[in-house]
Amino acid sequence: MNYYNRYPGDYSKDTQDLSLAEHGAFTLLLDHLYGTERVLPKNPVGLFRVCRAFTKEEQDAVLSVIRKFFIETEEGYTNSRFESEQEKARARIDAARENGKKGGRGQSKPIGVNKKNPVGSQQATQDEPSGSALHTPYTIHHTAKHQDQNQGQEKKIETQTVAQPSALREPETAKDETALQAACKQTWESYCIAYKVRYKVDPVRNAKVNAQVKQLCKALPLDEAPQVAEFYVFHNQEFYVRKGHDFGLLVSDATKLRTEWATGQMMTGTRAKQVDRTSSMLDAAEQVKREMGWTA
Repeated sequence: MNYYNRYPGDYSKDTQDLSLAEHGAFTLLLDHLYGTERVLPKNPVGLFRVCRAFTKEEQDAVLSVIRKFFIETEEGYTNSRFESEQEKARARIDAARENGKKGGRGQSKPIGVNKKNPVGSQQATQDEPSGSALHTPYTIHHTAKHQDQNQGQEKKIETQTVAQPSALREPETAKDETALQAACKQTWESYCIAYKVRYKVDPVRNAKVNAQVKQLCKALPLDEAPQVAEFYVFHNQEFYVRKGHDFGLLVSDATKLRTEWATGQMMTGTRAKQVDRTSSMLDAAEQVKREMGWTA
């Protein structure tokens, strides 16, 4: 949704006791809700990322607004006014779709019809386009005058549109680079917010880290990289904790961490030993079955 209705009177009445930080958080949360048309994330770190909340005061403001004005669902947080506006928008879309099936809007009767031109269009002998004619840099209008022996009218050759020169079109590589830059920004924000929540300090950022962020976004799907980065910072594997969740480890273990994030299972040292022990016990049990002839 590119825009949404904002009612200053209702907003002012419902938010009189909010601080400046809470007003900012509320606005950013609403913008994200309407802009994506999806519920807000349930985890606090995701909410902090939406609002770019880095300080404790900003994060407290986000959580305060969530508690006051948003409804928790299984998928995440939503807002009652947002749901109402969504219903209205869907009704308008459905009505427009039905109208389109019926042939769209009806033709209105033209005003001031010329008797010699009863259909109400421009006179056939008009050479100069009207003020409502559409002009674009890459459209050429060709008009040829052909004398009709019977009617004495001019005929207009169909407009030809020339394709935009390839040199002026945005190359695909430029679009890809823009998407990559946006993903890098979101990934660093996710990592930074999670890091600050866990360690109470900002992570170090330099040219090396910037290159690592870009490397991570190239290794993972762009929409998943920010979430994997956040997941990594809260990973309790002993080696990660001992290294202070260095960004370089996130890059080197990107595939493993992405799998754990997608499956919802952290592979800590303890869990790895448990899995290994269980596997050994199953192998031993299968061996006993074979020795006793219990297997087919």
